[in-house]
Amino acid sequence: MVKERYAFRALHSGPQTFEVEYPLQVTKGAARDKHGKLKLQVKGQRLIIHIDRDITKGKVHAVELSLLIVPDIKQIGTIRVLNWGSLDLQSIKSSQTLFQVLGFGTRTTKGADTTYTDSLSSDIRTNLARFRAARVEMGDRQNVTVTLRIDINCSGGGRVRKIHTFGPTSSKRQKTRLLTTGVVIEEDENGSPRYIINDAVNPGQSKTVEIQWEVIIPKGFETTTQLGTMELLKRLTLESESYRRYLAEDTYWQTTHPSIRKIVGKVRSKPDIFDVHRLLFEFTNRHIDYTITNDRQTAVQALQSGRGDCSEYADLLVSLHRAAGIPSRVVEGMILEPEKRHNPEFHAWVEFLTRDGWLATDPTWGITLGVTSQHIEFNHQRQSRESSVYGMEYSGPAPQVTYEVSWQ
Repeated sequence: MVKERYAFRALHSGPQTFEVEYPLQVTKGAARDKHGKLKLQVKGQRLIIHIDRDITKGKVHAVELSLLIVPDIKQIGTIRVLNWGSLDLQSIKSSQTLFQVLGFGTRTTKGADTTYTDSLSSDIRTNLARFRAARVEMGDRQNVTVTLRIDINCSGGGRVRKIHTFGPTSSKRQKTRLLTTGVVIEEDENGSPRYIINDAVNPGQSKTVEIQWEVIIPKGFETTTQLGTMELLKRLTLESESYRRYLAEDTYWQTTHPSIRKIVGKVRSKPDIFDVHRLLFEFTNRHIDYTITNDRQTAVQALQSGRGDCSEYADLLVSLHRAAGIPSRVVEGMILEPEKRHNPEFHAWVEFLTRDGWLATDPTWGITLGVTSQHIEFNHQRQSRESSVYGMEYSGPAPQVTYEVSWQ
């Protein structure tokens, strides 16, 4: 049984009926409030709660649900979604293709809450018991082709001289091969590849530019909570200016703000990188409610508002990491989803320095260590900047531009 708590505001006076769309299939359940048992109808993911007592309009009423989750298995590409109660923990321990175990917690931010990942089945069993379901990513990875198409129209009289764009990059967890010829590769200010096309579009002309990459995703990945000590990071940053740059304060990453320092002060006594990261990660994941924002907020603004999308999650965690002495950076990329092969979602997550190099974490999705094979990296941010997939140099009136990203 999974226990959930909800608070509802009465829209009228008298008996009430409330509905909840639960993220997983439910077999059966029970509902109660402080007065006793309530009537609950279960229709798959749709839960209908009936309260026969009179409730005053505008009053907030608390309800507790006890739910039995359907032990189903779904296949989504190479990802299997399993109910943790039906999971064979020994096969997880021995599997060479285990990539990540995710916990789906009591509040769903992008479908997931925090989890702890370790190679021991006893630890997995202990931690999965905290969550309503688990996602285990297994099986061979498929290479994918990513295509960026940009349509440029200079009918307004402008002239485009150069087009530049970001795209998939090679890293420890993915290999990338550029398939399009005639493209110049340069490094941006953060050391990430920028793809340049020196192809003019003259006034009155229209042109379509297309760039393709092959992305090779690893077959499997395992990580450990043994990430090294904070003393090790202190030594590395003292010895290396390049690492010290990943501790610097920036426009979106305020490391010296009192509210940031106050949070970090609570973890300074922890000697291990994992312990410091886990606490800061949990705070970020639980503090921010996922809300699509039109404008990117700074870390302090996200901290104060408690709202944001993946950019705010990533910016806040990077600020906390850096303030605590952990070199950290934002990663920008896209998410592979079978139902979104055209114009897939762009996403931001975080990498931080450990004894074994840079390690990914996704505070939005609730992945404490590592990321899934759905995460395709485009670039890293040592210095924060406004995100844009493409850009161009032009003169005269601005051209009309549309772009589309797809994968197969």
